[in-house]
Amino acid sequence: MQKVFEKGKELLEQGKSFVYAAIISKKGSAPSDVGARMIVTPCEVTGTIGGGGVEADVIEYARKQTLTDKKAAIRYYNLNSDEAAVSEFICGGETEVMLLYIDAGDKDNHEIFARAVDAVEHQKKAWFVYGINNENGKSHISVVLNVDNEGIFGRFEEGSNVKREMLANPVRIAIQEEADREKGRRYVVDSLENPGRMYLFGGGHVSLEVAKLAVGLDYKVTVIDDRQEYSNTGRFPGCECLTVGSFDEIPDLEINSNTYILIITRGHAGDKAALKWAVDRKAKYLGMIGSKSKRDRIYDMLVSEGIDRERLNAVHCPIGLPIGAKTPQEIAVSIMAELISERRK
Repeated sequence: MQKVFEKGKELLEQGKSFVYAAIISKKGSAPSDVGARMIVTPCEVTGTIGGGGVEADVIEYARKQTLTDKKAAIRYYNLNSDEAAVSEFICGGETEVMLLYIDAGDKDNHEIFARAVDAVEHQKKAWFVYGINNENGKSHISVVLNVDNEGIFGRFEEGSNVKREMLANPVRIAIQEEADREKGRRYVVDSLENPGRMYLFGGGHVSLEVAKLAVGLDYKVTVIDDRQEYSNTGRFPGCECLTVGSFDEIPDLEINSNTYILIITRGHAGDKAALKWAVDRKAKYLGMIGSKSKRDRIYDMLVSEGIDRERLNAVHCPIGLPIGAKTPQEIAVSIMAELISERRK
């Protein structure tokens, strides 16, 4: 998601217009969920709305139609029909895709994409509101971005009954939609999902592979090690890096319900110290690498130091899903699979 907004911001800064496509509704089985997005230009595509026949059709329509006539459109796909099967849209379900022409000459578009990049980068609560007016058989679509505690960016077309103060609350938007539905107006709230912040204790081989996957999945990663040569942006591009004197000297890091803590240091002492620091902090996920015998020894030592065993039993250890992983790359896949599972619950 972050790459889509970064690409949009980059194109607008270069004075290049593009098509922004997003799934706005889904029923049953479909290639992707509401909120899947992509940017289409004459020569490239950034992001995805699920691939397959639907995505190919949207890309073709964007290039042949939207980039030419500059008009917003909504494409409806019934993936259950016989016609869909013939067209290879065979996954079932129904989905709607919105296509917007994003004009580089419109200063509101510049601000919306810049604010979206900032919101995702800094883990801010934010959401798009798409105002869709289907009066007289034509689709007129307006878009605004609401960044919590910062403001509303963009504008709705004249004639919309939604007042700016309503946009601050998705519930109020839903109530307004009930009133406007008979007039052919609807409003779609599309939240910007923040995968979360990851603190990765240890900068060894497994951590290196975990960080590569996590950065690709838009996690904001901080690597922490007691060796500078193992905690630097040359080794971990796209990550923040922190060197500590020892794992007994971890500073007070920001932890919240969207934080993932992974303990993968080079030895038992580092793992124990990091776990002691982390176990009573309210992160979304806390995992530690190691065998069950190692886990039990560390837990027993921490209990003897006053740590509550019930809290320790909630730690994911051994870390990762049991897929028989052996190499650092395979172990990283098992760890990230477990994080995705936790995030999607």
